Amino acid sequence: MRDHFFLLKVALRNLGRHPRRTILLILGIALANALTLWILTFRQTTFKTMMDNILGMKYGQEQITAPSYYDFEKGSINPFKIIQKDSIKTLPETYTLRTQGVVLLASQKNAFPLLMNGYDMKRELELSRLSTLLKKDFKFQHKFPLILGKRLALALAVDEGDEVAVIGQAVDGSVANELFTVEKILDLGGGEFEKTFAVTDLSSMQEFLSMGPDQYHLLVNFGDPIKGPSILEKIQWQKLLPQIASSSSFMDRFTKFYAIFFALVAGIAMANTLSLSFLERVKEYKMTTIIGAPPSWIRKSIALEIFLVSVVALLLGNFVMLTCIGIFNIIPLNLSVLTGGAPITMGGIHLSQDMYLNFYGWVFLSCNLFLIVTLVIASFYPLRIVLKKSQTDV
Repeated sequence: MRDHFFLLKVALRNLGRHPRRTILLILGIALANALTLWILTFRQTTFKTMMDNILGMKYGQEQITAPSYYDFEKGSINPFKIIQKDSIKTLPETYTLRTQGVVLLASQKNAFPLLMNGYDMKRELELSRLSTLLKKDFKFQHKFPLILGKRLALALAVDEGDEVAVIGQAVDGSVANELFTVEKILDLGGGEFEKTFAVTDLSSMQEFLSMGPDQYHLLVNFGDPIKGPSILEKIQWQKLLPQIASSSSFMDRFTKFYAIFFALVAGIAMANTLSLSFLERVKEYKMTTIIGAPPSWIRKSIALEIFLVSVVALLLGNFVMLTCIGIFNIIPLNLSVLTGGAPITMGGIHLSQDMYLNFYGWVFLSCNLFLIVTLVIASFYPLRIVLKKSQTDV
C-alpha cells in the first residue's frame, strides 16, 4: 500500500513539473473525447429525428401482414390477403390497424392511380406523426371522407369540400366505386409522398373494399419490435424503404469510421506528447535502476501517469458532452443554420429542422472504451523508448 502511495506521489509530481503541457494534454484528450461523442450523438439523434418523421407518418417501425401480401420484386400488393382480427391474440399499445388498396382517384379534370389507406384516426393521432398536422380531436364529418396531400389535391384540381370518384377492386373480386368528399388537404413539404398521400376512415375503406369490420390488411407498429403471430409475416421498415435503409447504413458506417479515425489521431498525438515528457526523465529513470529499483517500478510509474491523465480527460470530455445534451435537450438545435434556410426533405416528407439531442448510453460506453484502448496502445511507444534508453529489461 505504501509503495502504491509513493508511486502516486511520484506520478503527480512528474505531471506537475510541466503543468502547461499536462493541461494541454488533458484538454486535447478531453476535446477528442467530446468531439467523438458529439459526432456519434449528433448522427444518432439526426437519424432518429428523420426516421421518426418518415416512419411515423406512414410506415411505422414494422408492419405485420398476411403472408405474401407484399410482392417486393414486382413492387405490388395482393389486396386479397387479409388479416382477421382474431388471428392477433395480443396487440401492443403502439399498434394501429389499417386497410389499403390500389385505386384510381378521379376528379373532373384529372385521374391518378395510387395506394389509398384506411386509417383508424383515433389510434393514428395517438401514435403517428399525423398529430403534428391534425388536431388531437380531429374527426371525419362524412361517411366517405378523404384526406389528400397538397400536391395530389393540386394535381386533381380539387379543394376541401369537393367530391372525388374512387375506383378499385374489392376483396370479393367486384369493382369498388364510390364518391369521397375531401375533408382535409395537408402540406407535407412537397415531394412524391405528398403527391400520393390519400387517406380515408378505416370503416369507410372496409366498406369500400367489401371487407368485414374485423378484416384488415396491416398491423402497423410505431414502437419497439414485437413478436407477431407465426401465421403472419413481419416486415421491417428497411424492407419497405430499401433506398433510405441503404443510405442510412452508408452514413452510419462512414460516421463510425470517422469517429474511429479521429480517436486514433488523438492517440497518436498523445503518444508524441508523452514521448517528449518521458524522454526528459531518462536520466532520472537510469538513477532509479542504479539504486536497485526494479524495471516494473518504471512501468507502473508511467502507467499511473497515463491513467491519471486519461481518467481526468475522459471525465472532462463526458461532462462537456453531457452538458451539451442537457442544454440541447431543452433548447433545440435548428438545422436551418446548416442548410442555409432551405427545407429538409427525405423520403418525400418535409422534416422538422428543430432537433433535440438525446442521451445514448451505448454511444458513451463504446466511445470511452475505444478511447481507453487507443490510449493504452498509444502509450506502448513512449514506454518502449524510455525503457530502452534507460537500459532496463522489460
